[in-house]
Amino acid sequence: MINFPLRLVELQEVDSTNSYAKELIKKGEIFEGTLITARRQTFGRGRLSRTWHSKEGESLTMSVVLETPPLPAVTLLCGIAVNRALSHFTESNCFSLKWPNDVLSENKKVAGILVERYLDFTIIGIGVNVNNRVFPEEIENKATSLRLIFGKDFDTRQLSVLIGKSLEQVFTEYNYSFCEKAKRDYTALCINSGKEVRFGEDFEKAGIVTGISEDGSLIVRSEKEEHLISTGEVFISGIY
Repeated sequence: MINFPLRLVELQEVDSTNSYAKELIKKGEIFEGTLITARRQTFGRGRLSRTWHSKEGESLTMSVVLETPPLPAVTLLCGIAVNRALSHFTESNCFSLKWPNDVLSENKKVAGILVERYLDFTIIGIGVNVNNRVFPEEIENKATSLRLIFGKDFDTRQLSVLIGKSLEQVFTEYNYSFCEKAKRDYTALCINSGKEVRFGEDFEKAGIVTGISEDGSLIVRSEKEEHLISTGEVFISGIY
């Protein structure tokens, strides 16, 4: 059992906490349970090479490092952990999950997760919109923050430690696996469940989400066949 964080690294500014973690790994200056946070990221990344907008003091940008073999559906396990941490932190049950890596509130994204394997380590990058009051025009209709939801500012450092502890609890509870209980818990939180989604390279395919597979893939039933979606993006009508 890991007692997060074994080491807390707090940075004023960095290009990306995940990239910083990789540099420490290359130098042999990092170990399991390290939690890296930055008050400002200049080149934060999300899935599919998207930019994570992070101004000083507004967003929580953090990375947690595990020295483990590749974990099945680790992004989904992290989603459960972040959802629990935000619910506890805000004393609210207004959060849901959008497969595979987003935490939503009021159908808008409040947090995202980017998991990367580097050498023998798993790097869990997490970004949370905490005290943001406005967003760039291109994402203002699909992003929100704790500040906008609850009308007050929050302590990003306190939240980072809480998320680290929540990750520890989730990994321990599910024994570092996407077991049946983990699958049930994730499905209960997943906004995709039972919804019609569009997917494919140009979102040209459509079907109903019927479940989550053992490896964390999204199970979608179309008129002609069943699809297992393990990568890429899915679009839910009325959300994104």
